[in-house]
Amino acid sequence: MTKRFAKLACLFTALALMLTGCSLIKVDPIMQADEDMEALQKDYAQTIVTYDGGVITKGDIVADYLYNYSYLSYMYSIYYGTSVDDSQLESIAQSVAQSYVRTHAVLKKADELGITLTEDEIAECEQSAQTSYDDAYQNAYDKTTGETEEAHVKNAEYYLASQGTTYDYYYKQQTWSKLLDKVEQQVKAEKSELSDEELATMFAAQTQEDEKTYSEDTASFEQNMTKSDTFITYMPEGYRTVKHILVKPADDVLQAATDARDAYKTANSELATLNNELANLGAEDSTSTRTEEEVQADIDAKKAEIEEKKADMEAKEAACVADVQDKLDEIYAKLDAGENFDDVMAEYGEDPGMQEEPAKTRGYYVSMASTTWDTNFRNAAMALEKVGDYSAEPVVSSSGVHIIYYNSDVTPGALNLDDVKDEYYPFALEQAQTDYFESQADAWTEALNPQYDLSKFFAEN
Repeated sequence: MTKRFAKLACLFTALALMLTGCSLIKVDPIMQADEDMEALQKDYAQTIVTYDGGVITKGDIVADYLYNYSYLSYMYSIYYGTSVDDSQLESIAQSVAQSYVRTHAVLKKADELGITLTEDEIAECEQSAQTSYDDAYQNAYDKTTGETEEAHVKNAEYYLASQGTTYDYYYKQQTWSKLLDKVEQQVKAEKSELSDEELATMFAAQTQEDEKTYSEDTASFEQNMTKSDTFITYMPEGYRTVKHILVKPADDVLQAATDARDAYKTANSELATLNNELANLGAEDSTSTRTEEEVQADIDAKKAEIEEKKADMEAKEAACVADVQDKLDEIYAKLDAGENFDDVMAEYGEDPGMQEEPAKTRGYYVSMASTTWDTNFRNAAMALEKVGDYSAEPVVSSSGVHIIYYNSDVTPGALNLDDVKDEYYPFALEQAQTDYFESQADAWTEALNPQYDLSKFFAEN
């Protein structure tokens, strides 16, 4: 399967000789290019899906297939050090083909509903498609050659056609996207409200899911609580919310402190490794060949090194504070005089997250188990004793210098729907509308009775 699909999945290599115009036998390059294009068009015209009212060809899906193949190959290479196998190639093609059938089902519904594009929208699609094609053509032209300019152009055009990236492809992508959006919005509007029973049912289901998710994945909880398009119905244990005023020292001063801190952490990690080696001397699974005295000597030296690195880190952090001391003095003077923390934060704070909702109002969610936040920031936030307290001393992290404010306690467990009904309702309605549209689109797709024959997509021609 992989070998048979080499001319699609590895197109650059497969076309290299043809596109440079090199051949052991002298042939007319224009005639050869025309023959190659004719063969490609014949191959790509093969039907791989039939449905009530139409067909989908190999050429229709090849561009999206190659895009998904390239993305998956990259991800597997980066994260797993492997390549995609035959079953995954088939899965990609199946997924893309199914997506095309679904698109045609929604387009059919657009026609039934009388949904069309305006002249201005069509003109916008034409312009965007032309721009995309021109960019793709220039890239193809730069990658190919030819014995003559005419041959060069034909090779570039073949290169694009082989990948399915024609003007028609870009134009369809643009127009289809607009039509699909219009259908989705009109169908979603049919679900205009939720009954109390529907709302309660959705809330209960989401609470169960959120508890399962966020009890195990606190990092996602902390990140999602900073998003305005997410509503979480379950609060894990041990959280409070904090706000902070971030003041950034000069880049080189902050970087020096960060480097010193990293060096201190590394030394402590190395000490832990040495202590583990010492504890396991003589054990069956020990790989150490050293004596206890040798390991202990390294431990003693590492402890001395750690003290030096700690002193260096503290000096570099003190330099960060000193670099912004004048601004810190102004901030503390205002806070100590009773000025509202939010007002002072708005005036001096340099963290964009504290300038945007919802974090601007409710702060960041922090616990001792947090991994999202800098360790110094987390520890200082959790050390504050009561709501309304703020850092008596500035806190240095890899982001800069902080004055942290204990904003609120967070009650663990499921939220009470009655307490958050008004806030939760728009999120629930949006989800219900999405679910309704998806169920309708599924029904429209099934009604087309699609039949797939993807063997032709991979067949050698």
